[in-house]
Amino acid sequence: VANRAGTKLFIEYGKYDNKLWDNDAKKNIYAAWDPNAPRSTTNFNPFETFKGNSPDASGIYPGENFYKDPIRGDVNFAQM
Repeated sequence: VANRAGTKLFIEYGKYDNKLWDNDAKKNIYAAWDPNAPRSTTNFNPFETFKGNSPDASGIYPGENFYKDPIRGDVNFAQM
């Protein structure tokens, strides 16, 4: 009987998961980003785009597994 390796289904979401994902949050993640370390849900450039899309609060892009629509602030179009 062959032993079967377990499947890893756990994903560590980023610092701002289920929190407001605004420009201040992105600046905070960018300041902690280490471009020499492997990309992960806790180490990524939040301003980087892929095929025109921005990553969520965990560095995951739309269409990828585990993508979560981030919580965004209200937009005041009258103020714009």
